[in-house]
Amino acid sequence: MSRHPWSTDIDRFLAHLLASQLIPQSKLEEIYLQWKSEYTGRRHLAVFCARLVETDLLTEWQCQQLQEGKYWGFFIDDYRIDEYLRTDDTHDKYLACETSTGQRVILEVQSPAIAPLHNGRLAYRVNRAPGTRQPETNDPDLTPPLADPQISVFFSDSIRSKPERNRMLAELSSVTIGDLPPGAQPRVHAAADEPLDSPRTWPYVVKAGLLSIVLAVVAIGSVLWLRTAPPAEKVGNLYQVMEIGMTANRVETEVRATRGPSQWQDDRAFIDDAGRIRYPLGSGAYLIVHFDDLYEPPGNILPQDRVTAFDFIHFDDLRGEIHDDVLPLVKRIHLASFNGFNLQPVQLIQTVNLLHSVGKKKAIEALTSYYNLARSDTVRAWRYNLDENRIFLLARLLFVPEDGSGEMAIVHLDGQATDLQLQGNQVANFPLILIDDVPLSLLSGFRTAGAARSPPDFLKFCRNSCRLRSHPLTPTRSPIKTVESLIQSKRMKTELGNSFLLAKAMLRVQATRCVEDVLDDLPADYQKQLNCNLVSALETDGTWRSIRNLDKGTKVHWSIAEQVFKLEK
Repeated sequence: MSRHPWSTDIDRFLAHLLASQLIPQSKLEEIYLQWKSEYTGRRHLAVFCARLVETDLLTEWQCQQLQEGKYWGFFIDDYRIDEYLRTDDTHDKYLACETSTGQRVILEVQSPAIAPLHNGRLAYRVNRAPGTRQPETNDPDLTPPLADPQISVFFSDSIRSKPERNRMLAELSSVTIGDLPPGAQPRVHAAADEPLDSPRTWPYVVKAGLLSIVLAVVAIGSVLWLRTAPPAEKVGNLYQVMEIGMTANRVETEVRATRGPSQWQDDRAFIDDAGRIRYPLGSGAYLIVHFDDLYEPPGNILPQDRVTAFDFIHFDDLRGEIHDDVLPLVKRIHLASFNGFNLQPVQLIQTVNLLHSVGKKKAIEALTSYYNLARSDTVRAWRYNLDENRIFLLARLLFVPEDGSGEMAIVHLDGQATDLQLQGNQVANFPLILIDDVPLSLLSGFRTAGAARSPPDFLKFCRNSCRLRSHPLTPTRSPIKTVESLIQSKRMKTELGNSFLLAKAMLRVQATRCVEDVLDDLPADYQKQLNCNLVSALETDGTWRSIRNLDKGTKVHWSIAEQVFKLEK
């Protein structure tokens, strides 16, 4: 039987309140600390709840739900539920507030316990005129709009089913403010400085034998306790190691978080323009991690920075704006990397080969659909990480100019030569290289030559003046061996000059990403090679040497059927 090691009922209530997202963390900490300083009596949960109700931060019903351990279901899309009213027929009626406008409404939610869900979604109605009588209808269907223009019918994907709610509450550990993000299920033991409950039952023989010793220890402990000030209660504690069960619409995954926020930065995570870390959850879903304090440059995030919020977004939210026949292609384009720092060569190969398989017309249509989706709404583009420039890398690898012009210039390298010869125009302008059919980037950015510099012009050039490449990308050997030959080239050092150190680090990381699921015992911190300053040069060289030694004893090949690198058996 599980046991929750909460130190007090208030700790448990605070954790549930934080998880409910009814009150921002900063405001919760402020009101709690203020209450502690003003209230000198014995701290009861009921007194704290009364303070929250008096200050209009919570309603009595919300407090009651939280005290019962229910921290879900307070939000349905854009509506915050404040009070439960009653259940009529197949609807649970709530007094709610529209968060975007502050308007009070009556929310009539189809009760899952009474009526079946519609295609897995919960139906609900919004009555924006709570004082008026709703028109009666004999129609048993719940979904058609009512005649009253004040009442609208919606469907929500955001309501968790009963099994999911039970899973969320399956096991909660000792947590204080700041420890429990929404939907989190900690898997940590109580901290060493937190009081633990002593065993409740002792064998009668042992109890009789140790009774005098226990009394003596209690007496001594009481004296010491009176002389020692009680430890300060922890408030605003950054969470320790936990596993977080994320639910972003139809995507569920597990993300590991540690006390150091820099741990979010792995080969899949990146920092957007606003300094927030985006962590891909797969299938187009992102976890956006917000910090309350960031330093310049954005990449320098320190352990004392505090995680303040999590957002969940999913590419499937946009499916209504894309034709169904190109939706899988557009989604695949969105998942492809597009700059040197986050470049994933295997993803790029997979996307290029998928587009190659559908033909030129369909590939152009998919690239155009993604471009239109990215440019039509800048706010949405930022939120969903849409970037119209993402099509450049894909188009340059997918299409070949029919007249052999330099418009699509890519540096093609012969990986078998003694000293690699660079073929193509200026490397600084065209950092995309293709060596043994593995796309790599020498620098962080890229651009095209000639007149076709904007995405629409570039797509027009591909449509009118290019053909598909003759064959899909098919690497023939391990990228580790390929990149090692490349960075040892004398010509490479000459061409890149002062940028060689950065390019070397980026190439090593990109090559390692290709085989990270193939080679065992890879250094867990191989991403540190991107920190390519002179001080860390010896350290990164040592990491790369370890990776090369692992690769030497293996035969890595490209599986055409599975479109991944695999070990040859």
